[in-house]
Amino acid sequence: EVQLFESPSDARQKELLRKLNVLHFHIRDSFNNYLVQTALSFPDSAATEKSSNFPMAELRPYEDEDGCTRRMLRELGIPFTTATVRYSTPKSKRVFDPTYPGVVTLSEHQ
Repeated sequence: EVQLFESPSDARQKELLRKLNVLHFHIRDSFNNYLVQTALSFPDSAATEKSSNFPMAELRPYEDEDGCTRRMLRELGIPFTTATVRYSTPKSKRVFDPTYPGVVTLSEHQ
């Protein structure tokens, strides 16, 4: 799922660091309309969460940005050969996620 490794933050203390790479996709059609994710539904529950975000995907440990983009376009049914792909500079932030106690998450969004 994610890569875990230790990063020494202090000589006395070591913290576990979870690195999470996320790609955001700004997909436009020929009329310059953006593809927007309007809802999230989960297979194990009947609940549907409303949203209004650009589609995004997490990089898997064996993928690079290009592989993740190909996977996302394949899931959406868009041929990679017809797409124009540009990558932005990743923005990093440290997040303390309550689902991972004692682990600091370094989240990179691109």
